[in-house]
Amino acid sequence: ERSLFISGPNGGGKTIAMKSFGLVALMNKLGIPIPINKHSKQRSRVDFFREIFIELGDNQNIINGESTYTVRMNALSALLKKI
Repeated sequence: ERSLFISGPNGGGKTIAMKSFGLVALMNKLGIPIPINKHSKQRSRVDFFREIFIELGDNQNIINGESTYTVRMNALSALLKKI
């Protein structure tokens, strides 16, 4: 099985990329052709995913003494355990 992790700075386009991937996957599933570019007659290759996990937001836990980094690492650990 393959996995894809997307990370980057705030404002780096991660959310737009996830929305675009979802839209393209849905359109392909419905049989709507997805052109590679406007002048191409080739169809794109779209992989299907069994599951998509997304971790969003800043869930700082100051009361328990956890920094944003610690909370992020715990969330990543929980995601990896699901795979």
